[in-house]
Amino acid sequence: MENFVFQTVLSGWNKFYAFLTALNLNTISIYTFFIIVAILTLISSFFSMAETALIALNRYQLKQRATAGYRDAKLTEILLSKHNNLPGILVLINNFITAACTALIIIISLRLINHNILAISVGVIVSTLSTIIFSELIPKALGLIYSDVIGRKSSFILLPLLKLLTPFVDGLEVIVKKSLSLLKNKNKSTPDNISSLTPEEIKSFLLNQGRYLYSRHRSILFKLFSLDQMTIEDVMIPRAQIESLNLNLPIEDIRAQLLTSHHTRLPVYKDDFDNIIGLLHIKHCLKIGESSNFNADDILPLLKTPYFVPCTTPILIQIQNFQSHQQRMALVVDEYGQLMGLITLDDILEELIGEFTTSPNNVRERFQSDADGSILLEGSLPLRLINSRLGIHLPIQTAKTLNGLILEYLETIPEGNISCKIEGYIIEIVHIQEKSIRLAKIHINKMQQEK
Repeated sequence: MENFVFQTVLSGWNKFYAFLTALNLNTISIYTFFIIVAILTLISSFFSMAETALIALNRYQLKQRATAGYRDAKLTEILLSKHNNLPGILVLINNFITAACTALIIIISLRLINHNILAISVGVIVSTLSTIIFSELIPKALGLIYSDVIGRKSSFILLPLLKLLTPFVDGLEVIVKKSLSLLKNKNKSTPDNISSLTPEEIKSFLLNQGRYLYSRHRSILFKLFSLDQMTIEDVMIPRAQIESLNLNLPIEDIRAQLLTSHHTRLPVYKDDFDNIIGLLHIKHCLKIGESSNFNADDILPLLKTPYFVPCTTPILIQIQNFQSHQQRMALVVDEYGQLMGLITLDDILEELIGEFTTSPNNVRERFQSDADGSILLEGSLPLRLINSRLGIHLPIQTAKTLNGLILEYLETIPEGNISCKIEGYIIEIVHIQEKSIRLAKIHINKMQQEK
């Protein structure tokens, strides 16, 4: 088969050479040469534009349009799948046209200028400039800007043309394959081959090529691929912020808490908060809570077995665990079995799409701006939330909250209101209570001025 292709190409070249030999260029007017050069330049521009567009073509969008039934997308997929070395073939064809233009421009120069050396020099300069401007820079720029449209529409011309030039194209592909085999290139991937992408590559794709997505949708997808690096400890509600029900409280206090609670489920304990005996769904005890004979023992039959999870569980795994256990809430424990916090399915969803507007502790109220440009924050706020809301980059490798970050940096519990500088961010301690930092300020304006 390869010998037949070579013989066909060689035969065609011999006939073309015989035609050129028999042609008398002196009988052709100079205006005809100008017209031929202009036509060849336009053809060269088309091939350059198509070559760049096919290389820069968005393969994912192309496949989607082909699946939707668009004819131009289907033809482009056929074009790319049948001719693996299509860009290289277009470059070779374009080079032949450019060489022909150069020869014709030199002939025109010889006609206009009697001095042979000067004529050839002028012809080469003019040919080079016209090739660079009209056959390279302008067409390639257009092909890059309008790659999706030009890449698809050019298939209507390129596919029939390549079929017409099948012997020549096959000969070029055989030469390319032979050359690659000599170079021991074992890479058999094709431009149409959409290889598997790593999560980091997908993130980069969303950032750089996600212009067809709404910014909010792109943000959700980007956060989704970030979940594999997060554990329950990163998004859980800390132990100190858990609203729970102590059955040893007076019955009136229990009744008031049930009627005023902002949550639908509460952990229930006796005496010690580490002694969680169950989870209570508020709606199940509203009727008995209004009864005059209501007592704490009436709550015990309504409790559900608490679901405990280790703090090191990855978020994606926990989503599957919630589904398999048919749970929406879990109590988080450390390696010693001590209660660290609480996590719900809503907490994970909020990590993806942001705080729900119905949240009782609205995050906007926990970010208060002062006149000097500083931001007043609660010490219990997660660092991930602070970074996301303020657009800053506090370290999150070890500490999870602002309080934890400051204590880790100071390596002691501060006795008074002091300021510190962490990773270039000026943080002022405003209020300390019960051995923890309750309020702190971040001076963003001062940091920007120092920069």
